[in-house]
Amino acid sequence: MIVLAWIISFAFPYPAKCTREVLLKMLREFAAEWPGWETFPWRITRDIHQLIDDPPVNFHYLMTQFWLTAYACHVVLTETFASQEDLLDMMIRERFEFVGVFRHHLITALQYLRDQEGKAYIPDCTGIEEGHLGVTQEELARRRRVFREAVERGARETVRVLNYASQATDMNKRVSGRTLRAWAQGDDMPSPQELQVVLSQENGLTVISPTREERAQFARVKKTIPRLLVHGLSAQSLRRPEEPGTAAPLPTVPDPEVAMPPEPKPDVAPPPSVKLAKASIIGDFMGIRFGTEVVELSNRPKPRAFLRFLHKRLANSPERDFYVEEMREAFNAEIPDSHAKRRWTSDRFREDLFKGLEQKFDLLFETLDKSSGHYRLKF
Repeated sequence: MIVLAWIISFAFPYPAKCTREVLLKMLREFAAEWPGWETFPWRITRDIHQLIDDPPVNFHYLMTQFWLTAYACHVVLTETFASQEDLLDMMIRERFEFVGVFRHHLITALQYLRDQEGKAYIPDCTGIEEGHLGVTQEELARRRRVFREAVERGARETVRVLNYASQATDMNKRVSGRTLRAWAQGDDMPSPQELQVVLSQENGLTVISPTREERAQFARVKKTIPRLLVHGLSAQSLRRPEEPGTAAPLPTVPDPEVAMPPEPKPDVAPPPSVKLAKASIIGDFMGIRFGTEVVELSNRPKPRAFLRFLHKRLANSPERDFYVEEMREAFNAEIPDSHAKRRWTSDRFREDLFKGLEQKFDLLFETLDKSSGHYRLKF
């Protein structure tokens, strides 16, 4: 194994000399990496709105770009077009950034889904195997269904743009709010990003896995360690960090500098030990004493009610970690409509629910991953 830089980019790597046959071969190789809905990496849906719009550069972002590119190629190969020959010729001539078109329409479709759900985020479709215990199997199936429908809606809009472009004589014609030339150039695609990853080979495929640092982060929140198995074309994104433009051969033996334990299957890392803070709950959560410091809650009914609920809910959880969105939904579900004003409806945890108590917040909670709303109760 060896640590190298992987280029995360939504740009399609058209070769200098591209023919229909060459392009079809490339599309088929990339499309073969589409995992299908049965094995879709649902874990990325927790932060999908960030991962495709304003992404942090991490392994989940790589997974998002990976499946999105594969699915876009799958769409080009399997959907019905006015003429596939015209489509391929247009893509070669214009170097058409069709993955960027799909990304754009997927964002729009997911924003529509978010609005339909009446929430400030995309419904989390993570399964119980990844620690998502806050929803029923029926609700999880519903969330996955509407997410899939959003992806398919984005694909239909992508096909529409490609169909117009394949038959157009003027690339300045406007379709879906912008010119065909702007679609072709991928005007709103994010810049390529470099991510440090660990690479090896397995059965002729390139294996990509997170670095030791990112593995530790997954272990900390009790997540399985993700891996990607890729074909030769995707491996073109491999670069040596010290030689940004030079492809590197993949090693077949461990590198002692970064040697890591073998992973025959995506495994669950052992959970860390959690030492709870010594705290005294005053009355019915009127306050919480940590040594000489007291978090005063007597005049804060909503955070007091939420802390009482949370403490009871996590009483049998050795890790005490939770996702804010899940707990907010569960908390609000216990409050009858006749007392709807007691529900917590704001989006921000520290800044809204614990407004005025920000200085005491870190006594109560450990922030595991703020972007995904992942925290740990400390007492």
